[in-house]
Amino acid sequence: APERAARGSSFNISLINPHDPGTLDLTIGFEYAFDNGLGGPYGAFGPGNMMTGTARNTPGRQIVKGKIQDKDGGVTEYSANVTVYNTPPVATANLSPISPMTNDKLAAIVTISDADGDPVTLTFVWKKNGVILAGQAGQNGTLDLSLAGNGDIGDNITVEVTPNDGFGNGSTVSDAVIVANTPPVAFFNYFPAQPHEGSTISFIDFSYDADSPVDNITAWLWRIYSPSTNETMFTSLRHPFFIPAK
Repeated sequence: APERAARGSSFNISLINPHDPGTLDLTIGFEYAFDNGLGGPYGAFGPGNMMTGTARNTPGRQIVKGKIQDKDGGVTEYSANVTVYNTPPVATANLSPISPMTNDKLAAIVTISDADGDPVTLTFVWKKNGVILAGQAGQNGTLDLSLAGNGDIGDNITVEVTPNDGFGNGSTVSDAVIVANTPPVAFFNYFPAQPHEGSTISFIDFSYDADSPVDNITAWLWRIYSPSTNETMFTSLRHPFFIPAK
């Protein structure tokens, strides 16, 4: 029998090179019986000196046995140890989206395989700039970047995924992304609400940037449409515009 076998795999158990002092016994031949080591009884004696065994479904030592019998009924028993091992699960991990913004939700897209057909559980560890994010470890495959402290523009976000098949861990895999810039959103109001000729309208900016205060709005382009277009860059939240009288 082999020294090692994967859980649930097949292997050969054999008794070879039989020897007996009696020449007649060698001429007539021997009969063999085997114990697969799974807790059942020996099989019936027969002329075949080999059988196909099956490794048990749990890792550990499996003792297989064989008996050889001559024509006079003399029996000798042999045994061997087979170390049954688990095949660890395999996983791959990719983060989506690959260029997230600060209000996005990151998802770890994971594929898994297990040669033994075991159900696989996954453990996730999320890190920001190499430091584990508190409260984000476990079986949570998503990370909400909109929550305070989870990730802002320029932060390196990493997920580490470890598969487990109930018998042991597979290799940990990881993926990382950089939090990208979130474009500012333009919004403004003006007063008076009902301007007339000769009034000065004040346009007030209420635009916002999700990356603030890391990435504040620093410039505004006011484009005013009147009989002629006035387009000027201002570094101010307010822009007055005078409506001339006809």
